[in-house]
Amino acid sequence: MAFILAVLSIYWGVFFQVENRLSHLLVYVVDMDGATPYDNSGHTPFVGPTITELVQMQLSSGKPTLGWGIRTGAEFNNDPLEVRQAVYNWDAWAAIIINPNATAMLYEAVSTGNASYDPLGACQLVYQDARDDTNWFDFIFPIVSQFMTQAQSQVGQRWAGMVLQNASSPAALSNIQAVPQAINPAIGFSEFNLRPFYPYTAIPAVSIGLICKLWSWNLRKAIANFVQQTSSSYRSSASLSTYQSTCSTYRRRATHH
Repeated sequence: MAFILAVLSIYWGVFFQVENRLSHLLVYVVDMDGATPYDNSGHTPFVGPTITELVQMQLSSGKPTLGWGIRTGAEFNNDPLEVRQAVYNWDAWAAIIINPNATAMLYEAVSTGNASYDPLGACQLVYQDARDDTNWFDFIFPIVSQFMTQAQSQVGQRWAGMVLQNASSPAALSNIQAVPQAINPAIGFSEFNLRPFYPYTAIPAVSIGLICKLWSWNLRKAIANFVQQTSSSYRSSASLSTYQSTCSTYRRRATHH
C-alpha cells in the first residue's frame, strides 16, 4: 500500500502548478492571408496580421498561456493541407490557419453584395483530440476557444470601422445590407478534428488505467515475493533435514566402530 501511495503521489504531482507549464503545448498560428493568388487583389491583408498581433499580446502578457507558435504560410507552401499534416504528425497539438483568401473574400463580399459569403471560410482550427483527450479538453481547447472569440471580435471591430469609412454611396450601403454576415461576425473558424477520440469505452484505459496497472503490478510483485520466500523456506528446511540425516549416519557408524 505504501508503494502504491508513493507512485500515485508522483502521478498526481504532475498536475502541480500545471498552468506554468502550458507553454509546452505548442499551437501553430499560420498566417497565409494574402498569399498567391490573392496577393494582387489590391487590398492589404488585415485579418492575418490582426490575429498574429493578438497572439503576440498573449505571449507578452506574462500570464500562463499555450505555447503559441507564429508561422508564415511559406513554411507550409501556403497550403492548409500541409499544416493539417503537421498536426497529424504531432508536430503541434493544434493549428489556427488564416486562409489565403481571408481578407480578399471580405472585400469581395461587401463590394459585390455576395450573399453566399461564409465567415467560416476565413480561418480554420485543426486538432486531434485523440492524441490526449484530457490535455485537449481540459487545458488546450478552453484557451484556444477564448482566443478565437477574441480574434473574431477584434477583426470584426476593425473591419466594421473600415467598411463604414468607405460606405459613402447608396450602392455601397445596399451591398452591405445584402451581406450582413460580412460585417458581423465577419470571420469564423471552421473546426477539423483529424483524430476524434473514439470509442468512448477507452476512457477508463486512459484515465484510471494507470492505477489499475499499478495495482496489478504490485499484486504480481507480492505473489512473486511469496513464492520466493516459500521456496527459500522449503530449501532451507530440506537442507536442514539432509544435514541432520547425514549427522545421524556418521554417529551410527562411529558407534559401530
